[in-house]
Amino acid sequence: MGLRALTRGARFAWIDAHATLDEIVALLEREKATQLHCGIALLRLLVQHPRARQAFGSLVGIRTIGDIVEWRDLHALFKQFPGDAVIYCGYGSTEAPQSAGWFATRDLLEDDGRIPPGYPTPGSELWIDRSAAGQGDDGIVGELVAGGERLSAGYWNDPRATAAAFATHPDDTSQRIYRTGDLVRLAPDGLVFFLGRVDNQVKLHGWRIELEEIEAAARDTPHVVQAGVAPRRDDSGKVEALVLYVAGARDAEAPDKTRVARHLGQVLPSYMRPAHIHVVETLAQTASGKVDRPRLQEIDAQRRDRETKTPVSGVWDDPLAARIAAIISREARVRDFSRENTFTDLGGDSLEALQTALSIEKTFGVALDPTVLLEDRCLGEIVDDLTASVRDVVAEDTYSS
Repeated sequence: MGLRALTRGARFAWIDAHATLDEIVALLEREKATQLHCGIALLRLLVQHPRARQAFGSLVGIRTIGDIVEWRDLHALFKQFPGDAVIYCGYGSTEAPQSAGWFATRDLLEDDGRIPPGYPTPGSELWIDRSAAGQGDDGIVGELVAGGERLSAGYWNDPRATAAAFATHPDDTSQRIYRTGDLVRLAPDGLVFFLGRVDNQVKLHGWRIELEEIEAAARDTPHVVQAGVAPRRDDSGKVEALVLYVAGARDAEAPDKTRVARHLGQVLPSYMRPAHIHVVETLAQTASGKVDRPRLQEIDAQRRDRETKTPVSGVWDDPLAARIAAIISREARVRDFSRENTFTDLGGDSLEALQTALSIEKTFGVALDPTVLLEDRCLGEIVDDLTASVRDVVAEDTYSS
């Protein structure tokens, strides 16, 4: 759908990394795009745009690879699509790009659940290492191993990581294979179903993240002795946020949550920063002395059940400001925040900023540039500005009527 189109007279129209939803929609309309290549997280925002149907009107295909897609995503997309449009869902990574995929059409739609990543693509080879699991009722279950002509040569200047992930092809010593770390089920007809990970790597908003890297960075903060990250998942099992738990030494000063967050903000890229940090007395461990991650996830689920998702009312005396803050709180997936917090302090990223801007515009009719949320500005100032803008719009509408 990509390079092949270029050989037939098509051209690329690049989407700027900092473009707003309005700008992306305007680009699709202006260029009369026939194909759209982007991640499912952005597609979920685009289908909510008021002009989504017009923007998608010229499309004949969408291609999304590298993240979990659900059937409900396709239901939402096809509502905005021309009748003959198709969606290509695929599986791949930097090490083994475009390893599997298939075309989803309206007649294939199911009600719920994850969409299988697809069938092996031409030039790709896929195997299952059963040592990670075994035989399932509907196919072979285990770690996915990839090979083929598109496999990368390894990691730049990192022979140790290359040796851990890549190996010699069992049937051809001139070829290599790659251990993906993905737990899958391979159906008898070759269809691949993604089940999860066999290691501690997770994917959040399209970024692959090693949880141990976050924990190691947290332990570099003064007074932090133990650190464990619990991936927070939605109802479909997709990771939606990272929650960090830290503990100090017994009878010593407890870690400071603000200091931990500040340190992680300096040493980790934004997509790796936990959305929530909790200081506890000690972390649950396995018999081998490792962090008991499943137990952390249980604790996080219990904590989440107890918490509400609206800001503390005392922070926002103005009811309108409280409503705006509630939207920010909901989209950033935090219980509350102070006037001094920034959006990135809450773990907010560019996609959540886009979603926040869209929600505010839908609710109040006021446009918000999502890049404002990603600046180093206190949320108190942003909420105040938005509150004034909403009141101006209301006053103007009242005067006009």
